[in-house]
Amino acid sequence: MEVQWPESFQRMLDRYKGAAGQGKERDAEVYSFIIAALGELSSLDGEPTEESATFKIVRQCKAHTVWRVSHPYVKGLAVRVIAWFPPEHKDTVVVALFSGDKSNIGDIFYNSVEDRAKVAIQAWYREQEEKNDGTNELPSRK
Repeated sequence: MEVQWPESFQRMLDRYKGAAGQGKERDAEVYSFIIAALGELSSLDGEPTEESATFKIVRQCKAHTVWRVSHPYVKGLAVRVIAWFPPEHKDTVVVALFSGDKSNIGDIFYNSVEDRAKVAIQAWYREQEEKNDGTNELPSRK
């Protein structure tokens, strides 16, 4: 599975990587969970067909079916990656949203997923059009 994401996610990923490289422990932990989530997504053969401890459908999102990718329990840390599987590209998954640490805000995070995911998905489509000059080929983010 090819994992892609909008530029906004890349900027955030770069910030965490840089902070982790500077020895900031919490940022390093968040970064490692993000990388692990991306690894989980890339190991898929397609959109999950059933929920698991790692993958669950975000029920609050009605416009698009999005999945949350989570990690095993760590006290005080809850990193979530929200992923969307474009129906027209069966071998692609798009990171639509990210929570660096939702442990402090709990399920309030999920109440905003639909609006924020729609914006991220639209931005991803625009970026693909710009990169491909209107063609259907998707650039790789690997």
